[in-house]
Amino acid sequence: MVLHLLLQGRYPALAWLLTIGSLLTLAYLAADYQRLGRDSLTVNDRTLELRVGLRARAKIPLEAVVRAKRPTWQELPETGSPDAKEYRNLMHPASPNVLLVLRAPHTVVFANIIRVPVRCIGLHLDDPDGFVTAISNAQVTAHASDA
Repeated sequence: MVLHLLLQGRYPALAWLLTIGSLLTLAYLAADYQRLGRDSLTVNDRTLELRVGLRARAKIPLEAVVRAKRPTWQELPETGSPDAKEYRNLMHPASPNVLLVLRAPHTVVFANIIRVPVRCIGLHLDDPDGFVTAISNAQVTAHASDA
């Protein structure tokens, strides 16, 4: 608002452009925050769907999941290391309490625009043990139905 008032006299078009951009950013952040708690993770018989607000989404076949586990700090890739290249913490800045390791990179879509291949996904969940168990059970069910 202060920036708008400073620019209004000399550059009215720029002032309005910045004000509208700020309002759109606030609307996006409010919508993202509202959607964070809804339908974040869905595990069905064949796929895992991840939705982190409006920030990120991915649909991963359960057969692509090598393991889902509670990581120690030593198992999380260090920033700048070669392992960090295919790792994303979808709940950043929260520290991950679940680590999904995939057989091969799968696409995670960020902000409905950017597509990034990811092989390890960090998540911070309210019930990490329940999620790890749900993934294991779904994988067992999927293998049993294939046989």
